[in-house]
Order: sequence, then structure tokens, then C-alpha cells
Amino acid sequence: MASLTERPGKTGTSSYTVRWREAGSRQRRTFRRKKEAEAWQRKAEEIEEAQRLGMPLATSTQTLRSTLDQEWPRFLARRTSEVSPATVEKHEWAYRAWIEPALAYRKLGTITPDDLRAILEDARRAGKGVDTRIAIYQTLNMLLDNALGKDGHRCRAEVTVGTTTRDRDINVLTDRELDRLVAATPRQHRLLVDFLATMGARPHEALGLRTRDIDDGYATLTSQKKQARGRTSQRRLPLPASLHTGLKTHTADMNADELVFGVTDLRNWRRRVFAPAVGKAGLDETIVPYDLRHTCASKLIRLGKPAPFVAKWLGHSVRMTLEIYAHLFTGDLEDIANVLDRPRRSPSPAPPPPSGRNGTRPSLGP
Repeated sequence: MASLTERPGKTGTSSYTVRWREAGSRQRRTFRRKKEAEAWQRKAEEIEEAQRLGMPLATSTQTLRSTLDQEWPRFLARRTSEVSPATVEKHEWAYRAWIEPALAYRKLGTITPDDLRAILEDARRAGKGVDTRIAIYQTLNMLLDNALGKDGHRCRAEVTVGTTTRDRDINVLTDRELDRLVAATPRQHRLLVDFLATMGARPHEALGLRTRDIDDGYATLTSQKKQARGRTSQRRLPLPASLHTGLKTHTADMNADELVFGVTDLRNWRRRVFAPAVGKAGLDETIVPYDLRHTCASKLIRLGKPAPFVAKWLGHSVRMTLEIYAHLFTGDLEDIANVLDRPRRSPSPAPPPPSGRNGTRPSLGP
């Protein structure tokens, strides 16, 4: 069986050596950190067990010896071919800001659920919300999945951080607050803020809108999120009259392929334009561009539109609509009981049995 031995060093620090048997020969590997050595020992035990049972190894030891930083380019190349640039950017940010400083030079076989928990806890202590922690969780797990397979590590199975634990409240602006925000926004950017709040578009959908996408009173929104079989998600929505007029005037002299709003960097726009306008309007500083989408959804729900209609307008599933906005679908259970109620009638007496010609009951048999 794989063994772990500790060897005290001259400077007071210890080294840890894992020994195991693989392919008929003894193997040895030394680590400076005990938890890395323990993680490798578990991997070595799995290797020995697979060999004993005559089963193929789930992951080669060569891969296990690769560092996270060596695996990162392969993972990034694969994700770039699968998902939108915005998703790739999210992976890059999570890796550079949180994962790389902690685990970049760690061997894949030594990364444990405790390592992931430590990074998530660091993010929480730094005041980062659940969206940031989900990005970290997904990026590291998918990176390990790509290298080791889903059964080759335990981070996904033993660490939990999900959308059901969101701790950020949804900010919904009133019509008066929205008017203040639009008025506080620089004139050349007001139409973008108005479009986001009125149409409920995702920010990247609005920024990707081109002049040709506005036609005959409709706007065609394209999501960067790739769907099944490589299809992109598009929806064509009718424009409210006042917004349509503003867009026609704005795009009158623009080319068909020109970006309607001329903004290409959402983060820069949020920091340089949107956040100062929020402060100038006297609104909560936690408001972000995506809250304009929540504002649109809230208005649709207040108008009494059912969840399937709201989901179709926003471009996502009914399930997601209910997950995010369930608390906005208000209703009184007593009212529902009243609607389901109906007058009950007393049961009619059973009709008398039929009688024969002479008034007697007919015979049922000999």
C-alpha cells in the first residue's frame, strides 16, 4: 500500500515522501506540504487498487503530475471553442484573480476540496458575493474536469456553492428612480440605459445590437450564450412606440453593421458611466446594469403577465424565471380558495327501483 513518511529538515521544516508501486516498480515523490502529500497518497492508493483489480487508470500519473498552470492553456482553448467570449472572460478573471495565486503551481493530483473551500472563503471574507464565488467554483471544477475527468477529483462532489444560495438582493427601480437615473446619465448614453430598462435585455445583448437588428418596429436580440448543437439564442421583440422613435432618430445616419450604442466594453462603461450616474441620481450604490433587466421583469409581473410570458420576453426558461422572480408573483391563498369554491347541492335521493306491470318488483331469477 502507498505510504507517507515525514522527514524533518535542518531548518525546522519537514518534507513528506509518498511511496507506492506502479507498473511493477516502486515510485517515490516528495512534497513540502503535508496536505499535498496526503492528497497524492490517496491518488497512489487508487492507482494501486486499480492495478490490483486489473482496471485501467482513470487518470495517468503523468497528468496528475502536471501543474494547474500547465493545464490552464488547454482548458482555455477548449472553452474558447465552446462558449461565448463573455464566458471565457469570466473564466480568465476567476483564474487570474483567485485561483492562480493559490494553486497555479500545484500538481493536479494534490488539489483537494479543502483548497477550493479556502479560496471560496477568501472571496467571502473579501466581501465578494455569491456570483463571484460561483465563477471561482465553476472555473476550477471545469478545469479539473478537463484534465482529470469528473471522476478524477473530489472538488465538485464535496464542495457546494449554488444559485440557490444567492445572497444578493435583486434591485428593482421604480419609474421615478429610473427617470432620475436616465437624467443623471450623460446624454449620449441615455438611450442605452432606457433600452436596458424598457426591453429587459441582457447587457451584452444590448451592446451587440446593430442597426440592421432594428426593423419594422422590432428589435432582434442575440444572446452570446451558445445553445444545443451550436445554435445561438435569438428573440424578436416589439419596440414600445417612444423607444422606437428614439432608436430611429439615433440610427438614421448609421450603417447597417454599426453598433447601435457604440459601447464595446461593459465593465469599462459600468465603471466610467453607469456607476457615476447611479451616485448622481442618489440611488443605492449596489445597483448594476443587470438590475435594469430585473426592473423590466418586475414591471411585467406587476402588470399581471404569467411566468411563461415573462420568460419568453426575457429569453430564458420558465424555471429560471420562477427561481429568480418567484417572490414577485404575489397572490393570496384565500383568494385562490374562493376562486376554487363552487356551490354544493344536496345529493338527490336515489330513484325508486323499477316495478313490474302489476306494481310488484320484477323477478331477478327463478
